[in-house]
Amino acid sequence: MTEQERMEKIEWINLIERYGKESLKQKSDEEIEKLYNLAMLRQTDEIFV
Repeated sequence: MTEQERMEKIEWINLIERYGKESLKQKSDEEIEKLYNLAMLRQTDEIFV
């Protein structure tokens, strides 16, 4: 993923999951992708509850 995509996903994860940005920046692209997908699922679940 591009640096721009990575930073956008880190922002979303940080907003939804309250992870620290610095710890997220140290994770691999794959870990970021997984956390982003989980955060989006959680956000979607909250909308429909």
